[in-house]
Amino acid sequence: FRCFSGECFADSGVPIASVLSTNLGWGFVLCYVLSYMLVSMGIFNVILAVYVDITMRAAKETEISTAEQYARESIRIARTTRELLKKFAEAHRVFYDREREDGDRSMMKSLALSASHFLDDANIDDIAITKELFLLVIQDQHVQQLMNDLDLPADRANLFEVIDADASGTLHVTELVQGLLKIRGDLTKSDTVAVLLTAKSVHNMVAELRAK
Repeated sequence: FRCFSGECFADSGVPIASVLSTNLGWGFVLCYVLSYMLVSMGIFNVILAVYVDITMRAAKETEISTAEQYARESIRIARTTRELLKKFAEAHRVFYDREREDGDRSMMKSLALSASHFLDDANIDDIAITKELFLLVIQDQHVQQLMNDLDLPADRANLFEVIDADASGTLHVTELVQGLLKIRGDLTKSDTVAVLLTAKSVHNMVAELRAK
């Protein structure tokens, strides 16, 4: 017991294991070594098992927390995007109502946007945002705040050209939403690589057409 729990010495200062091995022979030595290894490995395994259990539990809690944060962030982005689309839908209605009344777009310097109900699917496809309307909408303070919440770039006057990839001069709702969600956040290496791969693909297509 003294050897396993503390100092393994007799009262005279001689190691107990040495005294017993001299008196009892190699049979004691073998039993002592085996029992010492059994106790040491057992304690080590218990400590290791506790450490692994704590680590796995912490990893599981972190994974759950990360999943919950991702879910909350996705819901927040969806709600913010929905509010932004409400503003564009309201602006589209106000813009063309005022155009029908006044008959002149050039006099429109701003739009008074209010909260509106989101349009149903039947009317969403009818909304086409022109550059003029887009620039009027982003002047609204609430729209600017929604864009800040979506982490959109500060240079928002040029966003229309970026999102209007087909250069049609108008943005439909699907095109607007996809464009805004793709450009939110900081530029990453994957964004640059995607552009390079797309340019390379287009170059190969042009080369094939030229060869034909």
